[in-house]
Amino acid sequence: MTAQWTARQVHDTVAAIAAERAFGGNRESLIGRFLRFVIREINDFLEWMRGSLDARIIVYVAVAVVAAAIVGRVIVERRAADRRRRGLTNRGRQRERRDLWRVAAELAAEQRFIDASHALYGSVLERLTTAQLVRFHASKTNGDYARELRRNGSALAPEFRAFASDFDRSVFGHAEPTAGDYERLLNAAERIVTQLQQRAA
Repeated sequence: MTAQWTARQVHDTVAAIAAERAFGGNRESLIGRFLRFVIREINDFLEWMRGSLDARIIVYVAVAVVAAAIVGRVIVERRAADRRRRGLTNRGRQRERRDLWRVAAELAAEQRFIDASHALYGSVLERLTTAQLVRFHASKTNGDYARELRRNGSALAPEFRAFASDFDRSVFGHAEPTAGDYERLLNAAERIVTQLQQRAA
C-alpha cells in the first residue's frame, strides 16, 4: 500500500524540485509565484480534507499537475534559450561575412595576396547573395554566377565577369599574385560594391 503523503511533504517535494538549477533556481518569475499560489491552495484544501481517502488521490493529482507545470516551464525556458543561441549564432555569422572585406585588407597588408583574394571574392559574393541577385551554392562557378546575374537583368553581370576573371588570374595563375594584381582585383570589387550601394539607396 502506498504511504499517504502529507500536505507538508507535498509542499517540500515540489519546493525542492522547483529550486533545482535546471528549473531556474530561486529566480523570481510569474510561473514561480503561480506555483507557490497553487501549493498554498493545495495545502489549505488538504488540511480541510485531512484523513479522507479521497485526499490521497487528490494529492497524486495535485503533484502531477504541479510537475506538469514545472516541466512546461523548463520546456519554455529551454526553447527561449535555444532561440537566443540561434540569434547570437546568426549575428556572429553575419558579422563574420561583413568582416571578410576587412580580413582581405589585413591579409593584403601581410602580402598574402592569394588568401586576400579569396576573402575579397567571398565578400563580394556574400553581398550579391544578400542583395538577392544570386543564390549561393558551393558547386557554382564564376561563370554560373555571371550568367545568373545576366538572367536576373542585373547591370552588374559584366562587372562581376571582369572581377571573376581577375580573381582567376590572381589565384590560379602561373605566378604568385603581386600587390598590383591584388590592387586591380580590389578596384573591380569596389566597383561592384559601389553599384550595390547605389542600387540599395
